[in-house]
Amino acid sequence: MITKKVFSLLFIILMGITGISTLYGVDCGDVNGDENIDIVDALLISRYYVSLVTSLPYPEVADVNNDTEIDILDALKIAQFYVGLIDVLECSGDPTPNPTQITGTIEISHMSGIQCEMTFYESMEDARNFLEANGITVLGMREEHYPVIAMCGAASGTDYIALIYISDLEKAIELGW
Repeated sequence: MITKKVFSLLFIILMGITGISTLYGVDCGDVNGDENIDIVDALLISRYYVSLVTSLPYPEVADVNNDTEIDILDALKIAQFYVGLIDVLECSGDPTPNPTQITGTIEISHMSGIQCEMTFYESMEDARNFLEANGITVLGMREEHYPVIAMCGAASGTDYIALIYISDLEKAIELGW
């Protein structure tokens, strides 16, 4: 028969193991632990640095320049990493490679419509939402306008261009991009 003390000890040990795996399961720079290293993480560090918040969800992965301080330089490094200006963040010897450097990116395009036909997407935001709803990570969007023969009141055409990971290209093609 398991006594209350033995059960409590087992519970504490199991909770400790779970806590350790969670702690080490967070990538360097993923300060909020959402499995993405992005501008939100840089913003969290910035807010922490100017004392708008008093703690970080995962401070152990916030010192990305490995200078033993969590400061605005760490926020800057994460922002640079997010936009692809640097390839690696390093927290205490644990480098985190930039996924865009591993998989690569590609621009894809979709016409907003063909002359007199109704547009497929109402706006660039609709195009982005469509891609993301279908599991494609959109890293950036832009519009490209070009002149066309004026018919039906259409003086120009528009393409929506999305920057995605190469690993999402096949799915984007299946969706008509």
